[in-house]
Amino acid sequence: MSTLYGEGAGEGRAYGPLLSLEDAHIGKNAPGNVSPIRRLRNARKLAIDATYNAASDAKGEARALLEMQALMLTDDIFWKPILESTGEGHDAASSVRAAFEPAIERLQKEASLSTRALELQEVQERVLALLSGTERTLLGTPPGILRVDSLGVFEANRWLRDPRVLGIACARSGLDHLRVLAEDYAVPVVLGLGPELLSVDAARDWVLDAPSGTLGLTEVPNATTHSERHSGWVVASSLSSIRRAKARGAIGIGLLRSEMLFLNDREEPSFTRQTQVYAAIAAAVGSLPVTFRVFDFAHDKKAPWAGQHGGLELLLADDAGILRRQLQALFAAASGGFSLLFPRVDSALRWEQLIAIAREYAPSSTQMGAMIECADGVRACRDIAERADFLAIGSRDLSVAIPDLEARFSAIREVATVGKEKKKQVRLCGSMVGDTRVRALCDELDVARVCVP
Repeated sequence: MSTLYGEGAGEGRAYGPLLSLEDAHIGKNAPGNVSPIRRLRNARKLAIDATYNAASDAKGEARALLEMQALMLTDDIFWKPILESTGEGHDAASSVRAAFEPAIERLQKEASLSTRALELQEVQERVLALLSGTERTLLGTPPGILRVDSLGVFEANRWLRDPRVLGIACARSGLDHLRVLAEDYAVPVVLGLGPELLSVDAARDWVLDAPSGTLGLTEVPNATTHSERHSGWVVASSLSSIRRAKARGAIGIGLLRSEMLFLNDREEPSFTRQTQVYAAIAAAVGSLPVTFRVFDFAHDKKAPWAGQHGGLELLLADDAGILRRQLQALFAAASGGFSLLFPRVDSALRWEQLIAIAREYAPSSTQMGAMIECADGVRACRDIAERADFLAIGSRDLSVAIPDLEARFSAIREVATVGKEKKKQVRLCGSMVGDTRVRALCDELDVARVCVP
């Protein structure tokens, strides 16, 4: 069979052989090079962090169960028999699975928590891998197209960031997390290619086409292995993503998601911790222009210390204490060179309130932008653009606020048109970056697309 059909996600095409994943003892992770105690500590931290993250999205009985599990994972009594059985495989695996499976089974009973169940299953397997000193690696001659039966959230995040993975061909369908991540990373992905995918000749030259949702043999003899991936303005959430963006020739960091730097902190990061992180970011970006988005915690990005609040409600609570402390730390660490971006701006009045606070801490030359990602923000974008230096469109949150695709496309066009009229730069971020019609609109109205590197 020369062509397989599925459902495309992300953007562009990838050309090359098919790669697979396998567990292997690699380098410093091999059992002979890493002590059982070190592997145990790595596994313990991974398990605790992931379980607390899962609990943050759960409710009622499921949340209580996960919180109890997280507390159990901090107890040495749980880890002692696993450490003692390390090297014996079966006993260690039984202990780990006995700890995780009750929580996984409870999450699987609620459709809204199915993604969290998948994440915990992945964590369980990663804990076992850390204990045995193995690591997932690419089988084949990269770069190429990663061929998988299925792929969970953690693994998808890892391999979509790997420069050796030019695209992903997946046998199974219905993996919404993989579809969303593909759009975020602007990488070609095709889902639902069926079990035939797992038996085709991996060594041949293939083309993975996201727009048509196909995987077929390339008709171009000796085609160069490559991926049509966007490089320009990019999204960054960590030091590693900044280094990756620079290596791929990015012209700037169009969206630095500051909340992701502290997502696993148990309490609000101190002034010292924030300045250290921001100083490291400033050193990593060097001369690249950077747009720093202030904390944007929401339903899909929760920190334990942020409670149930999110967006502007969190930033402006208690005389905007969290926002003030973040801005103070940012400009103490990096006196200039960053532009500021404020999320979820929904009115001109709100925008005036935000920039008044920002000007207390930011140098006068600092560019300040408003992120439009709700219906009220779209309606107010003309007034907001009068005082903003630039606009950004958060298309993922806009998809939630405006579910109808045509209405959402019209909203993006409206903001882009206002930006062009006012001679203000407009940037598009999020899940619609790879949409074919939106890409044409961006070209028409000079909108900069901000992709994940």
